[in-house]
Amino acid sequence: GNAAPQENPALVISVFIGFIAVLLVVYLNRRAERIKQELEARLEREQKQHQDDAMITALAVDYQSVFYVDLGKDEGICYRSNEDLCLGLKKGDVFPFHEKIVQYANTYVAEADRPGFLKFIEPNNICMKLREKSLLSYRYLALREDGRAYYEMLRVVEVNLQEEGSEMDVQTVSVGIADVDGETREAMAKSRTLSEALRQAESASSAKTSFLSTMSHQIRTPMNAIIGLNNLALKEPGLSEHTREYLEKIDSSAKHLLSLINDILSLRRIESGRLPIRREKFSLCEMVSQVNDIIKEQCQDKGLKYECRIVEEVGDVYLGDAIKLKQVIINILDNAIKFTHAPGTISFIVEAVAQSEDNAILRFDMKDTGVGMDKELLSEIFNVFAKDSEQRADEYGSTGLGIAISKMIVEKMNGKLEAESEKGVGSTFSVTVPLKIVKSGMEDTTDEADYMTAGAQRADLAGRLVLLVEDMTVNAEVTRELLRIRDVEVEHAENGQIAVDLFNKSELGTYAAILMDVRMPVMDGIEATKAIRAMERPDAKSIPIIAMTAQAFEEDVQRSLEAGMTAHLSKPVEPDKLFEVLETLIEA
Repeated sequence: GNAAPQENPALVISVFIGFIAVLLVVYLNRRAERIKQELEARLEREQKQHQDDAMITALAVDYQSVFYVDLGKDEGICYRSNEDLCLGLKKGDVFPFHEKIVQYANTYVAEADRPGFLKFIEPNNICMKLREKSLLSYRYLALREDGRAYYEMLRVVEVNLQEEGSEMDVQTVSVGIADVDGETREAMAKSRTLSEALRQAESASSAKTSFLSTMSHQIRTPMNAIIGLNNLALKEPGLSEHTREYLEKIDSSAKHLLSLINDILSLRRIESGRLPIRREKFSLCEMVSQVNDIIKEQCQDKGLKYECRIVEEVGDVYLGDAIKLKQVIINILDNAIKFTHAPGTISFIVEAVAQSEDNAILRFDMKDTGVGMDKELLSEIFNVFAKDSEQRADEYGSTGLGIAISKMIVEKMNGKLEAESEKGVGSTFSVTVPLKIVKSGMEDTTDEADYMTAGAQRADLAGRLVLLVEDMTVNAEVTRELLRIRDVEVEHAENGQIAVDLFNKSELGTYAAILMDVRMPVMDGIEATKAIRAMERPDAKSIPIIAMTAQAFEEDVQRSLEAGMTAHLSKPVEPDKLFEVLETLIEA
């Protein structure tokens, strides 16, 4: 047979040594890689720790106590501490964070602030809040053993994040306690100062409003007598032409004075923000017709031509403040008449400059061929204190307040009032306002106080008995004489209590209506109206009670209506308006 091959010992040993060498190289390489990774990790940890230490050290400058806290382990390390304030902790102490901070709260935090403090330092709450913002703070009142109380601030700053997906994202935080007593008390002092200033401002505003209301009442009350008695005097038979001319001039001057008073009061109310804009259903055609009735007569008296045109695209029924819109239009047209000499022309044009299915922007153009204005005056026309107003007031009997007030009202309606003018040629004022279109079948939002319903049957006033409640003898006499013109019988009560007693003792249907003053001694008109409406008799709820008062502000009107009054007339009362209200409200 063949002999077995002879093994070469040297070759075997050489191969074995080579194999061992390869294994050793692999091992050494892996060992070196692990050592490198460990060194890098240690370096990173040391660098991170150095950064954390630097940050905490920086925080410690402004904080009396600073702790490094591992929320996951509930472990804190004290970096800086005021031993008297933080339960004996010293720098370097390791402690159970939550237990210690709760102990701190129960020892030092004021009882009122303690529940909020304990909720704030809950680890889960800290983690949740730090996801939203990187700095959390809680201010509280701290109490010391010596009885002192001062404000501290606990702040929590995020230091490290766990890897995404861990149960508690935020792992480590810095917790600092700072003394903020000085700045807190300074802020509180400023807050109290501001609160007191606000209280005084509100008190001053309330006093101003009360003053305006009183001023309105005090001025309108004698004006009611002046205008009322003058109207009665004008109706006297056999007046000489000179006497009639004097009386007519008194009437004109009194009404001008009343207009000026109204403008001043309106201006103050607008500036104080107490001029509400109503939102009610109204007929544009009816409003324009009312404007025409007033302006056409004034133009005829002065020998002016009056033109009114409504462009076809304009609808009829809108939601808005028709009363104030009409006030603005009449004010501007009245102003145009004052500054236009005969033979001249006053034009009033209404058109829709834009509209959609639900909304419209209407423009009202008021044009005149009057004296006009130069550019300098035109730039000042909307200024309440225009420098040319004194001269124009002397020459034309106009202060210019009405135009400034009109602009303020229009702007409160989210509209615009603009003017163009040329001296010696004339002026054009344009009012542009947005209004909501009322479609057929749309809910009627007209204010309940709109008692002048179209087509209402008018009552005959002759022989009807009216209870007049008025504490001012001269005003009662004026109203009595006005009512006698239409053969209305009057019974007079000097205050609300007398009126309540008279109505309560009267037979059903004795009084056709009650004319109720508001400000009176013993019992005012508001309380008297409530007392009458509360009576258990059929006519107590239905009898028309009409406020006739010098309180003319819208809140006064609202207060009257809320008390149960049917309507509100402001003094001085226009006779035609009084008769119209009585004819409409009294059962025919």
